[in-house]
Amino acid sequence: REWALEAPLVGLIGALDAIDRRPDVQHDLAKIDLPTLVLTGELNDLVPPAMAEAAAAAIPYGEAAVIAGAGWFSHLESPGPFNETVLSFLQTL
Repeated sequence: REWALEAPLVGLIGALDAIDRRPDVQHDLAKIDLPTLVLTGELNDLVPPAMAEAAAAAIPYGEAAVIAGAGWFSHLESPGPFNETVLSFLQTL
């Protein structure tokens, strides 16, 4: 929240606009042929857990992970659990 409040308004508006305009690439997910971690925060309204889980299910070697209590910036909001999740995934490769 602090980071967002300190960021220039034009930057936040631009970022939110880009997120809103992002193309739907779900039809391409099945083409990913590498182990893939789809990670989101439990409180992420832009990419909610159900969306991350659906994306991971569409990827042949996909895996979903949800960081409890975190939102969009799970890597900043919960760096310990985020790092543990990523490292655990990387150790399976």
